[in-house]
Amino acid sequence: MERRWKVASIGGIPIYITVPWLIFAAFVVYGTYDSLARTRALTDQQALWWSVVNAILFYGSIVFHELSHAATARAFGLHVHGITMVFWGGYTETHSSERGPLASFLISAAGPFSTLALAGVFWIGSELSDDVLAAILGNLAFLSLLFAGLNALPGFPVDGGRMLLAVVWGITKDRFLALRVAGWGGVIVGAVLGMIAIQRLRAQNGDWLFFAFIGWMMIGQGLQVGKQSPILRDLSRGQVSEAMGPPPPPIPADATLLHALETHLRADRTTEFPVVEGFGRVIGSLSFSTASKVGGKDPTRGVRSAMTPRDRMRVVAPDLPLDRALEWIAGDGQALVVDGERLVGRLTTNEVDRWYRRRITGETTPEDAAPVPPRPDLGGVGDWR
Repeated sequence: MERRWKVASIGGIPIYITVPWLIFAAFVVYGTYDSLARTRALTDQQALWWSVVNAILFYGSIVFHELSHAATARAFGLHVHGITMVFWGGYTETHSSERGPLASFLISAAGPFSTLALAGVFWIGSELSDDVLAAILGNLAFLSLLFAGLNALPGFPVDGGRMLLAVVWGITKDRFLALRVAGWGGVIVGAVLGMIAIQRLRAQNGDWLFFAFIGWMMIGQGLQVGKQSPILRDLSRGQVSEAMGPPPPPIPADATLLHALETHLRADRTTEFPVVEGFGRVIGSLSFSTASKVGGKDPTRGVRSAMTPRDRMRVVAPDLPLDRALEWIAGDGQALVVDGERLVGRLTTNEVDRWYRRRITGETTPEDAAPVPPRPDLGGVGDWR
């Protein structure tokens, strides 16, 4: 997981942005501004204003797309860890496989369907408007229609790849075979897009780069998924209890943020520490980043005011298969292991990697071994807009 920042929360779902998103957002604003300014029909200030409006509507539609995934996941009783905006798209962290192939299909399909609906809304808006607003809404209608189609393509990493995975999984009852099929779907679709890019280049059409980029991304992701499928099948043979390490030292629930900083957080700014009360009952977790937001203003406040509540924590059970455990740690790279109300350990990607090398390949790994990458199919519902 690359570095990200929380900027908002909608319905209890945190919204994060990343550096690639900031760069592309700036490009969207500048590109629209340059296009409007060239018409000389608007002042520079007006062109900048409409550029910002366009960016807000564009990225608002992406958030709506991701919220459609999140709402559908919640309808199936699944927890949503957050929505992260990356480049021109985003992904929703949920675990659709927990409810089987049908739920996985519907959660994935909610994204393209919502974007298609937005295309209609934007088109109606453009017909009822005029001048600059009509042009902006008409362009957004076209982009929404385009991206709804792209997201429905049957290959990773777009929604259509997860829809294909769910269909094959439902037919064959083999999730790992379905993963491999969806990966090769991405390779085939990417190759077709690459050929389209070549034809557009020969026709001297500037959009060839767009098709080439998406094709290259789908081929790369598809090949990666194909390689990971047998590894994930091997991981399904192990359980969290076999790979987990010792739990981090707990923070008492009645402690202050200043105390937690001095005893736990200052020395380790990446670990999510459990917050416990009574006889060790886990009620939440606290990290340096979450504590600093509250503690920076008043370090004497209790840890309860800044902790992540139990129902939003990344928690796995000791008997959970390791391939599914990777779904839970995909966002932060770690999860606490809780057996009932008792804290028994912590699982990280490094520990999963060490288990795999030790139990499957027979290798001995150093502590700093590179981690197994998170599952691309079920760790989150990702999209290119």
